[in-house]
Amino acid sequence: MAMDSRFTALMAESYKRAYPSMVTAQILAEMEEIIELRKLEEKASAHTNSHKANLNDPQEHRRKLLAIWRKRLDGCRVEAGVHNRILAVRSLILGPTDDIESTLTLASLCRQAHNFKMGEKVLLDPLKALGADLDGIVFGFDAPVETVGNSSFDASSQYNLNFGNISLGRGGPMSPMPMMSPASNNLNSPPIPGRGLVFSPNQRPAQLTPTRGGGSILPPSPSSPISPVPKMNPLLTIDRIVSGLDDLREKYTSQHEQLSKRVENSAGGLPTLHVQHRLYYAYVKHLWAIGGKSDEARKRMSLLANTVDMMGVMNKNKNFTNNSLRVKCWLTLGEWKLATRAPNSVLDAELQLEVIKAYKRATIAGPDQYKSWHAWGLLNFRLSKQFQKNTHRDAIMPGMSPRQRHKHTPTKPLRNHIVASVHGFLKAISLGKKRWSASVQQDMLNFLTVLFNHGELPEVNKAINEGMGAVTIEMWLGVLPQLLARIQVKTVNIRSILHGLLIKLGAKHPQALMYPLSVLLKSPVTDRKEAAESLMKSLKGHSDKLVEQALLVSSELIRVAILWQELWHEGLEEASRIYFSEGNVQGMLDVLLPLHKQLEAGPVTRREIQFAEAFGNDLEEAHKCVQQYIQKTTAAGRAIPTEGGYPANNPNGVQVSRMQSEAETALNQAWDLYYTAFRRINKQLPGLMNLELAGCSPALLRATDLQLGVPGTYRVDGSYVRIASFNPTVQVITSKQRPRKITLRGDDGRDYTYLLKGHEDLRQDERVMQL
Repeated sequence: MAMDSRFTALMAESYKRAYPSMVTAQILAEMEEIIELRKLEEKASAHTNSHKANLNDPQEHRRKLLAIWRKRLDGCRVEAGVHNRILAVRSLILGPTDDIESTLTLASLCRQAHNFKMGEKVLLDPLKALGADLDGIVFGFDAPVETVGNSSFDASSQYNLNFGNISLGRGGPMSPMPMMSPASNNLNSPPIPGRGLVFSPNQRPAQLTPTRGGGSILPPSPSSPISPVPKMNPLLTIDRIVSGLDDLREKYTSQHEQLSKRVENSAGGLPTLHVQHRLYYAYVKHLWAIGGKSDEARKRMSLLANTVDMMGVMNKNKNFTNNSLRVKCWLTLGEWKLATRAPNSVLDAELQLEVIKAYKRATIAGPDQYKSWHAWGLLNFRLSKQFQKNTHRDAIMPGMSPRQRHKHTPTKPLRNHIVASVHGFLKAISLGKKRWSASVQQDMLNFLTVLFNHGELPEVNKAINEGMGAVTIEMWLGVLPQLLARIQVKTVNIRSILHGLLIKLGAKHPQALMYPLSVLLKSPVTDRKEAAESLMKSLKGHSDKLVEQALLVSSELIRVAILWQELWHEGLEEASRIYFSEGNVQGMLDVLLPLHKQLEAGPVTRREIQFAEAFGNDLEEAHKCVQQYIQKTTAAGRAIPTEGGYPANNPNGVQVSRMQSEAETALNQAWDLYYTAFRRINKQLPGLMNLELAGCSPALLRATDLQLGVPGTYRVDGSYVRIASFNPTVQVITSKQRPRKITLRGDDGRDYTYLLKGHEDLRQDERVMQL
């Protein structure tokens, strides 16, 4: 009763204040469940002779209870203190291997909260309960083998285990480790030179500095001779790995098989070994997070990565899989090696090789895991950019002629990195899941960068065509604006890939392309407009009616967004600035002549008819004066000036002919008429508060029950809301650009309101609103 009243009072104040009491109530409930389970166990042990049908199975009850507890913990607040209280009670009946996921989650929460003391205890307690030795053979330290083949050795016999550039063994204190020579089959032969450092088990890894360039395999089998291997240029090794000539797959021998059995026996079986490895992996991440032990953490992770990799390969036929942990170890190792350099800094060849090896091993361990390919693609993308910065010859300059491009063909290492980044990005995109959506978006944008910068290279073009087949077409909907922004690209290889992709998108998702392509059809850039027309033509082949509706809605919305009054007001204002301020007569004509051409085509709507009746005569007279100016200027043998054309900009009184004087008089007369029209239009604009579609766009008012979707409602699964009708009244917002507020009725019965703005890019407004 006391708890009930307290809990009720706290809930009345806030959920946050009542939450600790809720956790206490959950702990009490779980203690009752633990007591019930203990009673079942006692009852089962007391009635050993009873039939199973008459007794509840304690183990089955335990499994059900554990499943309930896991779901319950998933719903708890993500805080280290909350999880720690709950798991402390559950530890009364759960062992270190029963709920490893909850333990690892708690350790992660402790790291995030910088509660390193609690995090270390959470990980070391179960490791201690499992009898794990942090510097033991299970985690890559001190790998003893008592028998190799048919030879028997005493307990002190060891062999060199070269993992992650660190050699570990158990000879005398700081003494060289005995090495078996293939010629003599004798353990007392000297060790292979250049294989790394050897230290005793009492020496901590953090006290040593590993050598670079060491392999991560055991001594070669007796069938292969041992001789000092000359050190290969790291860049050559990197090129072989990136190009696929070296796949870095370890060639494990019978010695590794014996070692894996020893590791398995030391851990008490493969399931327990996997639990120990996962806990130890979290512990090494803890060492990295606390700071000051980064070197030790890297060395331990290197040993663990090789050990986990070996155990996974040697026991793959025993239904034992640790691929996820293998990938995590290699990716973490590569990430920590990169952390030794500042972000975006130049990576030296030795470091490049180490990270390339780690990420390549991750792709081998997890060929179907997103993170391994994401890291592989990003690393090669970074190295390709580093190549381009350091060598101008490796940069492909846009706009070069084919002969110039041939001279600037990237070097083979750069091309290999570009191809590897393409493979990595496309593989990652094909494996991407919703929970990695932000990372997948990064992969897609980086891939597009590679495509537009290097897609003309034959190797890159081939890699793209081979890899894109594995990517579902829906993945590209997220980068549709970026694809359409480059549809005018001239390079044949890039254009074929880009347009082929857009055609496939249009065939399966025509609604997604309708609005963007309709806008591009109005582009002032000729190449872009022609490319949009080509793509729209391909859409007409299977969605003719939809294309017609999209073109109608697009053109009519533009008509509503910019009335003729606003069009002429903006045009006259811009033309006057160009003429009177800059003296650019040609620029002025480029603005005004298209407006006159539109006016001569004739009005369509009632508002356009009213405008033609009110201003048509004055504008027509002004047009005649402009034509007279053009005619007389041309007849005088002079070009229409692009500067200094306005008399005020010609104060020196340069002698002009009579014909030219008449031309300037005609132009002045035109501007008198333009100014009169401008003043009258300027008085009318403030009165534009609301627009009726019946007056400014009757075609839009008649457009009902369209196949065209409401903008922004199209989804990847193909579902969308169709346009049922347009609201007959459009509100004009009283600001400088006078944007419209238009409402669409969807076929779902809901109203959708949009901002309609002419002659501006609304994406700028969208970014400002996001900020």
